[in-house]
Amino acid sequence: MQCAQDQRRPANELRAELTAKGWTVTRIEMEDGCYEVHGQDGTGLSVEVLFDPASFQEMGRDD
Repeated sequence: MQCAQDQRRPANELRAELTAKGWTVTRIEMEDGCYEVHGQDGTGLSVEVLFDPASFQEMGRDD
């Protein structure tokens, strides 16, 4: 999935949304057109999760 550059929201916005949900974000990078977030979710589980860069909808997990 590719998102047009002008539709992509800043990674810092995604970090702020996830932090507000109790996540600890250690790294955000682009992978296959999505933001890949590394860190711990609200339950403390270590995760690698792909998010749509425009909507921040979760697209999948690398467990």
